[in-house]
Parts: sequence; structure tokens; C-alpha cells
Amino acid sequence: MKESRSHSSHYDDRDKRQANPRDYVNHLEEQLASSQQEIARLSTKNDELMIGNERLEKDLRRLQEISFSNLEDAHWMPPNTSSIKAELIGIRDAIWSLAKSYAAESLEDIKEWPNDAQLAFRSSLDLVVRFEQHKSKAVHELIAIKHAPRLLLAALISHRVHDDILANAFFFLDDGLREHLEAIEQSEQSERIEVLRSRRNGSDVLASIYKRAEKYEPNSANKWRSDTIRLINPKNLESSDARSMSNITQEAVKNVAHDFARALNQDLATARLRQMGGSTCEALLKELTQICVQAGRLSIVLWSQRPAIAIRHLSELAQKQFHVASKILQAHPLHVLDDPDDHTLDGRLTKILVHPAVIALGNHEADQYDHEEVWAKAVVWLDVGMADTKVSGEKRGTPE
Repeated sequence: MKESRSHSSHYDDRDKRQANPRDYVNHLEEQLASSQQEIARLSTKNDELMIGNERLEKDLRRLQEISFSNLEDAHWMPPNTSSIKAELIGIRDAIWSLAKSYAAESLEDIKEWPNDAQLAFRSSLDLVVRFEQHKSKAVHELIAIKHAPRLLLAALISHRVHDDILANAFFFLDDGLREHLEAIEQSEQSERIEVLRSRRNGSDVLASIYKRAEKYEPNSANKWRSDTIRLINPKNLESSDARSMSNITQEAVKNVAHDFARALNQDLATARLRQMGGSTCEALLKELTQICVQAGRLSIVLWSQRPAIAIRHLSELAQKQFHVASKILQAHPLHVLDDPDDHTLDGRLTKILVHPAVIALGNHEADQYDHEEVWAKAVVWLDVGMADTKVSGEKRGTPE
């Protein structure tokens, strides 16, 4: 009896511990509801992410459209800066080669010139030579420079080529009358000379508009300048009208360069820096013309791009001390300064500016025109003949 009662009690306890089926169902329903809520939450989150992704895709497409619309036309992609620098070096090499071939033999006879002639000679060199004295005798400083005729001839040619062609965005639109006014003055139509003198030369008009606008709106001014030259010289467009216009512009470059070379050749003869003689003069003029045409073609390339070009002349560099690691001054090869660790000329000042510095301003997005990049250093003959032209002290020229 006792065992039977004990067995019955065991089953009663097991039944009490057994879960209620209804409770189990309720528990499952709660889990299902919770899962459905989580699914709904995740679905909502997914919808939000999908909407956000679509918004980002739209923004990306919009930015791509803006970016593509701002890209340069394939015909006008900026040229390799290295090729431009190489062209500049090529022009300078050609100028130096000409100077070596056609420079006067010596300046020894300067002392025998009348004072007026010495003053005129000095005046012709003021833009490329830093004189120590202020009177006519200042030109005597040049006699001690062994290769003075070559250096001075190259300096005068380079100054004019850089200043009048490379630095002039619209040089090729010059009407050429400046070089013919004297002949017109002597003709039967001399009464018209004042009208011609007061004319508005196309090159000067466009250059004036550009320079004025550049002062208050450099970005827009340089885009206008660049686009204008591209329209005048559409060399990369394939239509017959574009090719015709490009041919006209290239012919204008050639003609203006020829006129410029003839005028420069006459100025060099007046300055007494070149050899005289018929055949020699003709050969010099031919080479000078080739240099001017080459510079003219490069000028078109330079100014059709967004960056602007600036030339740094002697007036800006005369008091800058030379340093072998200078970012803007380069000693002329005649100094034979081949070792980058050779500091023997550090602290010297420029005596002759053989080639001015060429500076690029801005970028190909027509922006940041306060940023400068040196595309060609100024090539200088340093004053090594005067003891007081070397700056003393620890800070003798810095690589700036």
C-alpha cells in the first residue's frame, strides 16, 4: 500500500511540473510577433537605405555631369608642361647660338666713342645690364667681361623676344604699321601720318582689355583671353572654316614675326653689338626670323591655355642674391658652375640678364592666379669682377 501511494505521488508532481500547452503557444506567439516587428523594422531600415542610396546615386550623377561639363575639350587639353619648358630652352639655345656666331668681336673701342654714343649705348642696355655708375663711363664696366659682346647681344634679343612675343597674348594681331611709319612720313601721303599714329592697333586693344579685366576679375579675364585665342586659332578643329581661320592666324604669326625680326635687327646694328656686312647681315636676319617665328608659335600655345604668363626682368631681379640652388636664377654656362654643391658664386648679384625668367600664373581650371610656378629660370651673368658685389655674412643668397 505504501509503495502504491508513493508511485501515485510521483506522477502528480511530474504533471505539476509539465508546462501548460496554452502558455507554450502564447510564448511562441510572442516570439513570432517580436520577429515580425524586427522584420518590419529591418524592412523600414532597408527602405531608408535604398532611398538614401538612390539619393547618393543622383548626387553622384549630378557631380559627374558638372565635372564632365567643366573638362577641357579634347582639342584643348593642356599640353605637357615639360614640352613647353623644352620649347623655351630651344628658343634660348637658338638665341645663344646666334649670338656666338654674329656678335661683335670686342668692345675695346668703346673708350674711343664720343660721350653721346656711349650714353646711347648705355641706354640701349639699361634693361639687361645692372650698371654701377650713372654716366656714360658706366659702359666701361663691360670691357672687362671676356664674352661681353655675346652676352649682351643674346640679352637684347632675348629681352625683346620674351617681352614683345612670348609675354604678349595678342602679338600676332599687330598691324605692322609701326615699322613703316618712317617710310610713310617721307612719302606723298605724309599728311596722314598723325592719323596712323593715333590708330587703335588690334593687338593693343585686346591686350588692354585683357590687362584691365585681369586686375578685378582674373579668373574670367584669363578664360576670355584663352577662349578668344582658341577661336582665332582653331587649329584642332576639322571644319573647312576652322582650318581656313587657323591658316590665316598662322600666316599672321609668320608675318608679324618677320616684321619684328627686321626691326630688331636694325636696333642691334644701331647698338653696335653685331657684325656688319651684307652677307653676314642677311644670314643673321634669317636666323633671327626663325627664332621669332618659333617664339610666335609657342606664344599661341602658351596663351591659348588657362594659365597666364609673366616675365621677370632685371628690374625685379637685380638685387636678388644668387644661390647655386636658387629657384629663379641660373648662372650662365660660361660660369661653368656644374657642381650643385659649388657655392663660390653665392651672394653675387646679376650683372647681365641674358634671359629673363618665365613664370606661369594660375592653373588649367582658370583659378588660383596668385600661385606662381617657374617655367624657365632667369639665366644671368654674375658680377664677378667687382670685390664689393659679393654679399658678405652668413646669409649670402638663399635658394628662393
